[in-house]
Amino acid sequence: MQIHAEDRVELTVMLDKADYRRVGADIERPRRWTNLLIAPIPLGAFVSLLAEQWISSLILTFVMLSLIAVGVAHRRLQAGKLPDWAFGATTFRATPEGFEVDQVVARRFVGWTGIAGYRKTPTAYWILVSGGTSFAVPRRPLTGQDEIALDAVLQRYTANHVYSGHTGR
Repeated sequence: MQIHAEDRVELTVMLDKADYRRVGADIERPRRWTNLLIAPIPLGAFVSLLAEQWISSLILTFVMLSLIAVGVAHRRLQAGKLPDWAFGATTFRATPEGFEVDQVVARRFVGWTGIAGYRKTPTAYWILVSGGTSFAVPRRPLTGQDEIALDAVLQRYTANHVYSGHTGR
């Protein structure tokens, strides 16, 4: 059931493993720029080590590539270990009182005073909670009308609208 009104939106969707993977990857997006700023430090150390010690450099390269491979495999396995209820109906509600996520085993509500704003990425709407874990509303299951209604309600109730368009994906 989808409810679109001037002061409220209720969206009930079914999420799949791909949605959880996309949202998990989207969480790491803001940190990618800081990684680029920090990358020259270990790269410079690696180049100086390479100039002096070939075997140590090869071992270090193998370890770094192994860590990257393990990280990618771990992220893929995390979505596979989700319980069955995670793939049931999830309802996102934006009402005059606040924002709520309702699933089979859990319900989470935050009033608008506790919400710092929202961010829209190609993957999800991020409802930014002050001092807490943000809500992610995956965009894949939403229709164009759902997105228009959600944008309108979020702009109405959040003081800080932070829009982030395409961020490199």
